[in-house]
Amino acid sequence: MVRWKAIQAPMPKGALASPAAARKAFMAQMKEVMRFAEKRFGETTRTWRHAVKFDITLRPETTQIVGGCFTQDEVYFYLDGGTRVRYATMTPDFQAKTRPWWIGSGPGRGGVRYINRRRPRPGIKARHFADAVADSLDIIMWSYFEVLMDRIATQSGQAL
Repeated sequence: MVRWKAIQAPMPKGALASPAAARKAFMAQMKEVMRFAEKRFGETTRTWRHAVKFDITLRPETTQIVGGCFTQDEVYFYLDGGTRVRYATMTPDFQAKTRPWWIGSGPGRGGVRYINRRRPRPGIKARHFADAVADSLDIIMWSYFEVLMDRIATQSGQAL
């Protein structure tokens, strides 16, 4: 089970002094953005009992660079996407460590009281971690790439 979110950065159009150097600069910048994404994802599991490993991928294409940050952790998968039903009945004092659209992880409280397959309960509310992280990266990513494009344009003699 893999849950990931792709983030795309467009390559600049027009004549550049060195397209290979521009592509290399964009790859390096996207790697920085993905490292930041990895830290943001880590914030969603900070107080969990087990460690969740996140991996970064970068894929250069003709007109864009696609970066992804993903995990194969089963618990993360179910929390991020939610479930239709659950069979666990929680203790009365239960409080989840995470909540939908929040990048963070609190102390939580309580736990599982019992599991009964004959008594299904409403499912887990989807936390939408991947979407929340992607939304939080949007402004940061575009500011990073705007600065990079200005630098490339200046180096190629096409500064505005």
